[in-house]
Amino acid sequence: KEIESVCLKYGVEFQRFLSSDLMVRYPGLGWRTMHFDLIYRIAHIRNLERQVPIPLEYRIEIKSEPIPDFGRHKFSEVLSELIPNESVRKTILLTLCKSKYEGLSSHQLLIVKELLSEKPKCRIAAIVAPTASGKTLAFFLPVIVKAVERIMEGKTGISSILVYPRKALERDQLQSFLNIVDSVNQSKGSQVTIGIDDGDTKRLDEIEQGETYREMKCIECSNALLIEKKEGVTTVKCSKCSKDYSYLIASKDEIWQKKPTILITNIYTIYRRLLIPATVKMFAGIDYLIFDECHVYTDYLGGHVFHIIKLLRHAASLNESSPYFIFSSATIPNPHDFITRLTGCESDEIFYVDYKKVLEKAQSIGRRLMLYLYLLPHPDSSVETLTEALILAVTLWCHKHNLKAITFVDSVAEISTISDYIHTTILDRRQGREVTDHLYSTTNIVENSYNWFPLAPLNTTVDLDTFKRFVLKQYKASIDIHYGQLPLSQRTRVEYDFSQGLLKLLLSTSTLELGIDLSDVAVIIQHKLPITPEGVVQRVGRSGRSSTCLRVALGIIALQSSPLSTLY
Repeated sequence: KEIESVCLKYGVEFQRFLSSDLMVRYPGLGWRTMHFDLIYRIAHIRNLERQVPIPLEYRIEIKSEPIPDFGRHKFSEVLSELIPNESVRKTILLTLCKSKYEGLSSHQLLIVKELLSEKPKCRIAAIVAPTASGKTLAFFLPVIVKAVERIMEGKTGISSILVYPRKALERDQLQSFLNIVDSVNQSKGSQVTIGIDDGDTKRLDEIEQGETYREMKCIECSNALLIEKKEGVTTVKCSKCSKDYSYLIASKDEIWQKKPTILITNIYTIYRRLLIPATVKMFAGIDYLIFDECHVYTDYLGGHVFHIIKLLRHAASLNESSPYFIFSSATIPNPHDFITRLTGCESDEIFYVDYKKVLEKAQSIGRRLMLYLYLLPHPDSSVETLTEALILAVTLWCHKHNLKAITFVDSVAEISTISDYIHTTILDRRQGREVTDHLYSTTNIVENSYNWFPLAPLNTTVDLDTFKRFVLKQYKASIDIHYGQLPLSQRTRVEYDFSQGLLKLLLSTSTLELGIDLSDVAVIIQHKLPITPEGVVQRVGRSGRSSTCLRVALGIIALQSSPLSTLY
């Protein structure tokens, strides 16, 4: 009756809703949502159907957070105020019309207005908001506006430097920026250039003719981008449609000489460039210095970054300019305190817009549901065994609902051990018994708290042979690994297959924790406590980011049986 009343309220056809996979029926007992059915079966999880459950205590926390009012302030209405220069405004508006963006949210508008102001209130900004709240557009729109202004005024040199803590994030962000940069360059005829300078960037003489450009894809046909060399100059082109990406600067030598309008890099490369007389001048006259996912700069690394920022201020002021420092993150509990410590500035020098307060004033705001399931195994049981069982159950559930999951493990050795055990022992030598046994054993009724029948796709459960074939082929192939030490080509292949839904679950280190666009991840499994205290929030925030996964984030935290975990 409760479900029927809700369907009636929101104009949803009752019978159609009940026949969907969103609800699991318990005859004589009622219904359970797809997420809480998974939680229920995980709380009673066991390795084999006949065995006793893995002994554990569990705790469920339910939270919600506001969803930004994306597009509330249309670009056609606000750009005249934000960009006084009519030529620049027309170029930017034409570019944005071709993009997926329609306007700015209430939170974004206040930030963009400050960053584009001719007389900004401060020279340091904190963009702190939950994952998937539009932080990137809030700083990249001013970046592209300043880049176009610089081109129109005939100025050369680097306009903005975007600093990221992970190479995978650098490449992902450049891929996401390509559409906007490409559109700007088409409309102007003159080029806003962009390049990545990090440990993977090769010198000109190290680049081979026809090699891939950082495993990136063409924005028109999704084929690989290749580097062509001719007379000491590189050009990036699509391997299939031959689309020209001449604005991408591919080699270290050319980046140092030509100084791209927008430079993507990391803190270690910046420090190296600051120590070399030939490259320190790259930082003079910069408009913006952006530190994305800046919450990682704590402890020793934070102290290192503190001194690098001092050096950057000095290098940037060589032509008497003062860049705007921007710090972006989803998990800084006290932005003013964090940034004053990181930069040495005073609290009143920081521009900060409180995300929740701004959205509370706005109307018709949706919400994202955050489900945290904490699992504490008995001291005599193994957290590795628990995590392996969680991976098997969650992957099955992801196949049923066509969703994705990530298991975060902060050790490459543990990733290899868990992945190898799942693939070679469970899904090879044992022929997937730890999965098939949960469906085809003594009982396969829904009410059975440890039976996995409701988690499996219906078309695979016709009989045991059909289900076994599914487990040993499609299911097995959908579990993979991702970490920084993998070859670039393998990491990129894994990321692409994951984005296309060919992979359903990845075991990953922190390489997938930050920034990368993962719009249809529904479940995060955290193996043991993460290294940083904000890690749980940051990682669970990777999920539930779109209507595809119903804007519901499920975080399953498998704690090791230690005094610290018990206290946590």
